[in-house]
Amino acid sequence: MNSTNRVRSIIKTLFFSTVVVLAIAVTFLHEYFPGSSQELLAHKKTYKTIINNRDVAFERLLAQLEKKNITIEEFIISYKKAKETSSLELKKFNKIRKELMLKDSYLGYTSFKNFLLGIGFPICGLILSLLFLNVVLNPVQHIFRKRYYLIISFAFIACWGYWVSWSFLSYSQDPNRPFDFPKLYYDIALYILPIVLFTGAYYLMKYYTSIEQKLKKILRPFFDFFYRDAEEKNLIRPEKKVEFDKITIELTDHVVTHE
Repeated sequence: MNSTNRVRSIIKTLFFSTVVVLAIAVTFLHEYFPGSSQELLAHKKTYKTIINNRDVAFERLLAQLEKKNITIEEFIISYKKAKETSSLELKKFNKIRKELMLKDSYLGYTSFKNFLLGIGFPICGLILSLLFLNVVLNPVQHIFRKRYYLIISFAFIACWGYWVSWSFLSYSQDPNRPFDFPKLYYDIALYILPIVLFTGAYYLMKYYTSIEQKLKKILRPFFDFFYRDAEEKNLIRPEKKVEFDKITIELTDHVVTHE
C-alpha cells in the first residue's frame, strides 16, 4: 500500500470511528440534561401546599362544627369559601405550570432532554444501518478491517445491550423501591449484561461460521466431482450428458436454497 492509499485509509478509519462514537454518544446525551427546569420543579412543589391548606381548612371547619362553635349554615358558607379559594389557587397553579412547561418545551417535545431522547436512538439506528449497508456493498477482506469492524460491532452491541438491560432494570433506579438484592448488584448487572450479550453473539456467529466452513469442505469434493471430475474422466455416457447436467443443476439448487 503506497503512502497516498495509507493516508486515505487512515482518514476513512478516523471518519468511521468518529461517526460510531457520535452515534453511540447521542443515545446518552439526554442523561446530562434535566427533564424539567428548576423553576417548574419548584412550582410543582407548591401543589402539595395548596392541597394541604385546603384539607386543613376543611378539618378546622369540621372540628368547629363538632364543637358546635359554628352552625351548619356557617359551616356550609365557610366550606364553600375554602373550596372556592382552593379552586382559584389550583387554577392559578395550572396556568403557571402550563406556561412553564411551554417554556421548557423544544420542537414539540416537553423538554430538550426528551428531544435528545427522541432523536438519539433513531440517529444511532440510522448510522448503524448505513454502516451495515457499507459492509454489504463493500465486503470486508483485509484482516485489519475485519478486526476494526469487530470492535465497532462490540461498541454497538455494548451500547444497545446497556439500554436493553436498562429497560429491564430501570426500576432499580427508584430509591423508594425495596430491592430483592443490594442496589450495587443491579448496577453491576447493568454493565455486565452488555458484555455477556456481545460475548454470546460473538461465539454464536463464530460457531455458525465454523459449521458453514466445515460444510463447504464436505460439499466441495461432491461439487468437484459433478462439475469437473466426472466429465474430465469420461465417467458420463454421451447419451446421458444432458440428463446428468439437469440432475446436477437440480441438486445444486437444492443445496444452495436449503429446500
